[in-house]
Amino acid sequence: MDPMSDRVWRRPSRIALAALVLLVGSAVPAEQAPPEDLTGLLASHRALAPAPTGFDAAGTTLEIGHLSLELLDGALYPVRGAQAELLGVYFEGQGRYAYRSDDARDLTVLADNLARNTPLLKLNQSTVRDSFERFVVFFARPLFEDRLAGESRPLSALGRSAFDKMWKRVGLTHLEYDHLAAEARLNPGDLQYVYAEIEGAGALVGYTYDRVRRFIEGLVTFEKYPGVDFRFSVRLSAQELASPPDGLAMARVRHAKVAVVTEDNRTGSIDSDLTIEPAKDGLRVVTFELVNNRAPYSWDWASEKNQLRVKRVTGPEGQELAFSHRYHELLVQLPAPSKREDKVTLRVETAGEIFTDMDDKRGEEYFELFTVSWFPQAFRWDARRYRFELTARTRKPYYPVASGTTTVREDGDSYILESESDRPVTQVALFAGKYRTVEQMAGTVRVRVHAYLSATKQMLETLPGLVAELLGFYQDQIGPYPFEEIDVVGIPTYWFGIAPSGMVLLPAQTYKPMQGHIAGYLARGAPPLIAHEVAHQWFGHKAFPGVPEENWLSESFSEYLSGLAMGAGETKVHRVVGFREMLDQWRAAARECADVGSLDTANRLSGEKGWEDRFCLLYNRGPLVLHMFRTVVGDKNFYLVLRKLLDKANYGPVTTDDLKRVVQDTLRTDLGWFFDQWFSEAGIPTIDVEQRVVASGAGFSLVGKVSQPAETFKKMIIPFVVEYPGGSREAKLLLQEKPVQEFSFALGGKPTDVKVDPAGNNLAVYR
Repeated sequence: MDPMSDRVWRRPSRIALAALVLLVGSAVPAEQAPPEDLTGLLASHRALAPAPTGFDAAGTTLEIGHLSLELLDGALYPVRGAQAELLGVYFEGQGRYAYRSDDARDLTVLADNLARNTPLLKLNQSTVRDSFERFVVFFARPLFEDRLAGESRPLSALGRSAFDKMWKRVGLTHLEYDHLAAEARLNPGDLQYVYAEIEGAGALVGYTYDRVRRFIEGLVTFEKYPGVDFRFSVRLSAQELASPPDGLAMARVRHAKVAVVTEDNRTGSIDSDLTIEPAKDGLRVVTFELVNNRAPYSWDWASEKNQLRVKRVTGPEGQELAFSHRYHELLVQLPAPSKREDKVTLRVETAGEIFTDMDDKRGEEYFELFTVSWFPQAFRWDARRYRFELTARTRKPYYPVASGTTTVREDGDSYILESESDRPVTQVALFAGKYRTVEQMAGTVRVRVHAYLSATKQMLETLPGLVAELLGFYQDQIGPYPFEEIDVVGIPTYWFGIAPSGMVLLPAQTYKPMQGHIAGYLARGAPPLIAHEVAHQWFGHKAFPGVPEENWLSESFSEYLSGLAMGAGETKVHRVVGFREMLDQWRAAARECADVGSLDTANRLSGEKGWEDRFCLLYNRGPLVLHMFRTVVGDKNFYLVLRKLLDKANYGPVTTDDLKRVVQDTLRTDLGWFFDQWFSEAGIPTIDVEQRVVASGAGFSLVGKVSQPAETFKKMIIPFVVEYPGGSREAKLLLQEKPVQEFSFALGGKPTDVKVDPAGNNLAVYR
């Protein structure tokens, strides 16, 4: 499982879209300058209200990026903050909108996302259209001031009630509008954030234009479940916005020193000393991810159950700093505008009741601090490359386990853990539970297995050896283990595996009932699952995807490597499944998602079926693409490329473009076409093969023709295996470079048989 994915599942992602967009911005007039301090600015934005009087808007068109709002009849009302700044508009009347997508990747999934989630909305010539009677638009910096003029229109009581209802509904999505506005107003650059909610005739939709954090433009719809205090956004469209030349990150965490103390394994304190590095000159506020609570069955950040409370935030001189802790994030005003690559130290003191299990409940076996942002984390994943020191005091019998190189000692009724890592990590995990621990050395790497009393003796005896064996295989093939220790931790009732840095989290003896591809995946048993999670220490930590669309670099790579590891040990009795069986399972499953999207668009698919298709693409199609690549370049070159890619990443982000460059530099050949079509395109080609053996003078030749439909053509290297009397064989390789291609191979004699791709190396159907 992706080492970062569980964080996304457990807490609602904000309106997370990745996107291409036109620039929108407006200078703030001097008479409407925002407060200079964070506290005052947030107070102003949290007092949003529509003006009692609006203006006739008939014939007006508002344009934001790729969204056009045509107002046929009705009134447009200013929405202002406490400082009377224009921070939004509210419309009542008749109108229609058009949202256009110019992103080729987005268009490959947009029609499917609409059909799955909003069947009344259609894509026509790259555009989604619908009529509406109301919308509300919020913006961080004033817009549309010139449209608020003309004949006045009073806002009726019914209209005000409708606005309040819409804004309350927006709040159920946890729109961080006040935090985003503060970042846009106080940080350097021409920043802007716009959110529009449109009550369309075909569907209620939200539109996001984000030039603050994610640099996206996109369209979403919503799901609200009975009894759930949260409205889930469902992606329809996502287009990339041109990134700033100096990158998206505002600040990076470089070092974290964290101290955890719990006297009852239920409540406690977490104090963090952070060293951050501003990525922009003039940075004034910085955002961290930090959980507000772990309330079971609740998505409400403001819930009072299992809270984490920020007691105070101080700067390098001990001065108290203004902050806001909402939406599972922490916004902090720095002591002074920063300079790029300065080192700024912050201390964040917190306390609360977040010492729960992975279901946000307090059981009697363990607690975990991992699947939520339990101490302040850099907002962007690629801005987290930090070294850390961790101390933790837990009450017996809860034995602590953590990322990093650890020591644990007893102190009366408590255990005290000390851990550190001088190698950059993106996350730190802390577990404590009623563990039985066994350990052994795998070369220079210490392997520990932490299991519960219910664990079988056989498991405790065999699991350390299995992990050691897997480490040996991976180190031989792709390089040294990235850390000094590896801890395997059992999780009661959990149904999947996760891989924090230096750790593997495994489900206990039972799995929750699952459907579809995941059921088949889990049915393979523990060894392949462990092999997958151990592989994440390389592809997931030493190299991790730079952007969500590159997630195959973590999931598909770890899954394929797990298959190769299973193949290396197929003769051993503890193997549940071998490489050939996994290869067959990948092939069978990949056919079901052949045309739903590409590896490049897997993370853009939405809805329940979209999640299943994403799983299918990353865990089945992706490994088969890597299998094709390996059979093309050979084992030696395949592992050499992986080593070079890991060295290039060096505990940092990588992209598929990085992979292409590594292949080019290492193998001195351009295989960009291979990754372009198999990473960026969907489909499994059908290849018609005509072949015959003909006598040619004193010898024989294999001649024929291969054909693919032009509209779905993929360049392929097709192996023909020729068998001769006596059992000898030779392979002939055909590079099909056009939809219809003839071929002729000289043979070493009259063959007994000719087979096309008998090992099934290619992701293709032959007929």
